[in-house]
This record gives sequence, structure tokens and C-alpha cells, in this order.
Amino acid sequence: MVRISVEKQARIYGLAQEGFPSHYIAKKENVSQSSVVRICNKAEETGTEVIQKVWVEMDMGYINKLIESMPQCINDVYKARRGYTEW
Repeated sequence: MVRISVEKQARIYGLAQEGFPSHYIAKKENVSQSSVVRICNKAEETGTEVIQKVWVEMDMGYINKLIESMPQCINDVYKARRGYTEW
């Protein structure tokens, strides 16, 4: 099995996210179509796992602080007429 570089895997996944079909990506990147599918599936699973892990580990105090700050953020944006604010 030939090892595909991380850079090439990123290009392959990027092309797939742009909507290119796997057979086109395989030909363009000179890899098998099954490799393209495997790379895309692995990237999606890894991304989901990371998001779930971060969500579970998130501090509820921090989330509540963000929620409570929203009225002030909205008020500041309104006052700035959609211009620059510290937010």
C-alpha cells in the first residue's frame, strides 16, 4: 500500500468538499478511487469525533457567560450602526 501524504489527503478532501466526483479526484491526484472514498470517510469521522469531544468537555460556565453577553453585544452593534465594536 502506498502512503499518501497529509498534504495530498487535504487536497483530496478539499476537492470532495467542493463537490468534485471521486473518479475525477482520483484521476487528478493520481490515486485510486477507493483511496479517495476512504480518505473522505476518515476525515468526516475524525471531524465528528473531535466536535463531539470538544462539546462534551466544554465548560458550561463559559457557555453561560457567552449567552449572557449577547444582549450587550447586540446593543453595541446596533449603536455602532453595524460598524466596529469590541466584539
